[in-house]
Amino acid sequence: MADDTTSQEEKTEEATQKRIDDAREEGNVPRSVELGSMMVLLTGVLGLYFFGGSIWKDMSEASYYLFNNAVDMTIDVNNFSAYARVAVWLMVKLLAPLFTVLMIVGVLTGVAQSGPNLSWKAIQPKASKMNPLKGLKRTFASTRALMEMVKSILKVAMVGFLSWWTISSMFGDYVMLLDKEVGQFFIYLMQQIFKLSLRIALLLLLLAVLDYIWQRYKHFKDLRMSRQEVKEERKQQEGDPMVKSKIRSIQMEAARKRMMADVQEADVVVTNPTQLAVAIKYDPDTMVAPLVLAKGARKVAEKIKEIARKNDIPIVENKPLAQLMFKVCKVGAEVPSHMFKAVAEVLAYVYRLKRNARPRNL
Repeated sequence: MADDTTSQEEKTEEATQKRIDDAREEGNVPRSVELGSMMVLLTGVLGLYFFGGSIWKDMSEASYYLFNNAVDMTIDVNNFSAYARVAVWLMVKLLAPLFTVLMIVGVLTGVAQSGPNLSWKAIQPKASKMNPLKGLKRTFASTRALMEMVKSILKVAMVGFLSWWTISSMFGDYVMLLDKEVGQFFIYLMQQIFKLSLRIALLLLLLAVLDYIWQRYKHFKDLRMSRQEVKEERKQQEGDPMVKSKIRSIQMEAARKRMMADVQEADVVVTNPTQLAVAIKYDPDTMVAPLVLAKGARKVAEKIKEIARKNDIPIVENKPLAQLMFKVCKVGAEVPSHMFKAVAEVLAYVYRLKRNARPRNL
């Protein structure tokens, strides 16, 4: 019990979006069953008010026809199906509009609470849900069960008070109704029943809205996470730092190998002379500006110079240019325009060396 209390106290962090999405996939969303029921109840009361006239008219006509022709009507095996079809069609015609509205309101209320959510996990059988002991505990020995009992008692008390208040306000009209006809008394009674039903529906709807607010608060409170859970989730999403570091080192090594292979295509290597090295290539026929093939410091610089010596690539010492290019230029990118003049001087020097080293024709 102490562990549960400690665990609950540690859950001080708001639920992450991933945890909310995972709960949603399992069908765990903030939803009040009572809100949907009360919306359907209120719609039903209002629907009877608006559709009641046409329903009463059609039922009256059907009843009048039935009673007037009851003597002449004979129901047997041959005509029973015909009478049944007429009766079913009449009921569909009377109730279909109202039931359609009720169904639409019920669906829209459910969607409005938590958005459209079709979860197959929520309807999959689970052993924990089939345990009768846990079911009894949830029903009779849990905070949720206590809250449901309190809500039920509160609803019964409030509905009872509202009913007594509405009916007691009718006492003064009873003497006046003694001289009224049966039809007038029936109309008055229906009006009072509608008034009472509407008040009860609005009261229950208000309680249902409060219940939805409570259910939403309780839902996000139950989804709260401890700091350790947040760290574990972040680690799962971003990956293990050691694995990421290993992957990064492998990627850097692969990039370094490609860069070293590109040094063989360079026209010149500009050095610091001992700490930095930058390999440059320029082809006036295909390039707009010189291209940086490789750069490095210390051991990488020594490796670049070693490859350059093996491939007879000129190595030019220019400390300011080497430092500036190492700081500003990116591997695989063109040299910035403000360095064109300095780089052009180096390339011109290299081209002169190549021309002087070229054997002359005899």
